[in-house]
Amino acid sequence: MVTSAVAPVHLAPLGFGDGRIFFNGEDANGDREPWVSDGTVAGTFRLADLHPAASSLHQPMGNSRLGDGALILFRARDPNVGIETFLTDGTNQGTKLAFDQTPGINTTTPAWAFVPIGGNVVFHGDDGIHGGEPYAFSLVQFGGTLVEEYGVGCKGGAGIPRLTAVGAPAIGNSSFALEISKLMPNGIAIQVVSAKPAAISLPPCTLLVDLSGAISEGKVADASGVVSIPLPVPLDPKLLGIQFYSQAISIDNAGALLQKFALSNGLRVLVGR
Repeated sequence: MVTSAVAPVHLAPLGFGDGRIFFNGEDANGDREPWVSDGTVAGTFRLADLHPAASSLHQPMGNSRLGDGALILFRARDPNVGIETFLTDGTNQGTKLAFDQTPGINTTTPAWAFVPIGGNVVFHGDDGIHGGEPYAFSLVQFGGTLVEEYGVGCKGGAGIPRLTAVGAPAIGNSSFALEISKLMPNGIAIQVVSAKPAAISLPPCTLLVDLSGAISEGKVADASGVVSIPLPVPLDPKLLGIQFYSQAISIDNAGALLQKFALSNGLRVLVGR
């Protein structure tokens, strides 16, 4: 069992997004390894013994959630690759080496400071040749999920419609959904989904999705001006890396566009694990 945790101040930012947390745990033998907990005794366990002869983890600097799904990057020492970046989904079988940036077993300058920028993650790394430099990789490379708002909507009678996601667009997530709020009570909203974004000026509004090849569906808001659109994601690895762009168009007599329509922000969605 865990007898102590290293730097517990780092626990809160490292949630998997499903009620579990990742942390650096130390057992009764002083061995520090990656652990996971859902707040129960049964749900608290070591993810892997990456360095059987010694502790694999030290300070939790550089640990970072990858995208919006249940994936976390962390640095650890492995006797075969040195100190490198590992990836975990909170399961034993899903805890593995992410990449071996610096060849050899004596790596002492692991990647750190992972910063998500759009669909990419930028980080500080050292390949052992060029010294410390900025690097980047795509979320798609490791099956990361992403929900990212872009652009600005234009107002209607209840304000600017807001398009958000409920949950992460991870394969197997049957409860993933999009939600449109700030609509007129019992008003009509058209959800548009496209493979490409756009920025078409329709003063004072902006169309944020490419209509060529787009699909759309009309929905009626409830009495509070909210529409929920279920988008269950099948447990199919072929869906990894698929992305789409969406925007809601509200039919609204007080809308900024021709006094007939109000538009939401855009939403970029990337399917991952």
